[in-house]
Amino acid sequence: MNEATNEQQPMSNSTIAHQIGLLTGTVQQLHSALTTQIEHIRTDVRSLEDKQSRALISIEGRLTHRIDGLEKSIGHRIDGLEVRVGKLEEEDKNFLKASSKAGGVSGGVAGVVVTGAIELIKILSTKVL
Repeated sequence: MNEATNEQQPMSNSTIAHQIGLLTGTVQQLHSALTTQIEHIRTDVRSLEDKQSRALISIEGRLTHRIDGLEKSIGHRIDGLEVRVGKLEEEDKNFLKASSKAGGVSGGVAGVVVTGAIELIKILSTKVL
């Protein structure tokens, strides 16, 4: 009645050592496979980082080029505005000079006319009286 089943029979040391060896081999294979996959992932990540870095450098170069172009264009526009403002200021000065001269001349003419009118009134008033 005391028959031992396979599970209850003690394993020999050599069988245990063999099983441990098989497990060790399996663990080493799994470790090797995982290490290989991790290296593939690292390679892929490095590749993606390199591509992204090149893309960012390219974008930066294009933006720098475009900004430089805009800066030149805006510089030309500002220079053009400065020239136009300078011309308008010069025209304004010339207009003020002309207005001042015209005002001086018309003031002088008005003074002469008033003086002449006063003298005419004096002459007429002495003759009428």
